[in-house]
Amino acid sequence: MVNVLILIFKLGGLLLLVAGGMSRKLVIGLVGGALVLTFAVVVPMAQAWSLRQHNVAAAQARASKLKEMDAKVQDTRDRITALQNAYAQAGNQAAQSYKALAQERSQLNGQDAAAIHSFNLHVAAYQQQNAHAAEAKRALDTAQDELDNLLTERDKAAKPQVVVYTTSECPYCKLAKNYLAQRGVDYKEVNVEQSPEGQAEFQRLGGNGVPLILIGETRINGYNEQALAAALQN
Repeated sequence: MVNVLILIFKLGGLLLLVAGGMSRKLVIGLVGGALVLTFAVVVPMAQAWSLRQHNVAAAQARASKLKEMDAKVQDTRDRITALQNAYAQAGNQAAQSYKALAQERSQLNGQDAAAIHSFNLHVAAYQQQNAHAAEAKRALDTAQDELDNLLTERDKAAKPQVVVYTTSECPYCKLAKNYLAQRGVDYKEVNVEQSPEGQAEFQRLGGNGVPLILIGETRINGYNEQALAAALQN
């Protein structure tokens, strides 16, 4: 907006120089026309450019986050595959040991101390195999939960960023935030009273009232449930 004002003054000064010998009324008319043109064309163009810059930055950040999350998802899937193989192997070993133990038990001579000692050692080994299989199952379940959470987070990250510009005492801002929260929509709140950077960004976007809501490339001025529903659906 500062750049726009500078442009206005420069344009006005240029008209004054060009209009050297013109009447005062004509000069004022020309300057006024330049001001109208500036606010009718230049200001909306500057606001649209700021919104495009915001959208580009948001899209780049989202793409970077998705790339990072895709790598985590793939790593977790690879780990799950390895854990599934380990669990299957541990289960097969335990099943084979159990079968061997059952056969050994059927042939065990209760009077043969050495045979009983050997059988007990085999039982202990089988119990360790069972414990190993149970540990592998727990690790597999944990990894699967991690994957489910990652996929949920990725789905959220893939959605357009939602930014809500607010003030502390704005009732419609609270309505907008409640609307988004009730629908499980993650959003970034920028309080233009408390954040100098947020205030500057709000001005660059041509904000003249709150809430100002950005959903991806869609801009919503004020609280409008119908517009919010349509933007969130796209």
